[in-house]
Amino acid sequence: MPKLKKAYNKVKDQGKPFEVIFVSSDRAEQSFNEYLKDMPWLAIPYEEDSKLGTSLASHFGVSGE
Repeated sequence: MPKLKKAYNKVKDQGKPFEVIFVSSDRAEQSFNEYLKDMPWLAIPYEEDSKLGTSLASHFGVSGE
């Protein structure tokens, strides 16, 4: 994530149209908030059983532990 954060800030500083949107797979809101506090991008609000997050993960083939 540090490399993504650096690249994100560089592109945004150049005024280019670019955005990252964080979709959490965290199991606890505290973990979500802890991670997001240091990130400069947008995020879909935390929901314990996010149907949107599940749908996006399925659509893009994302899996994790």
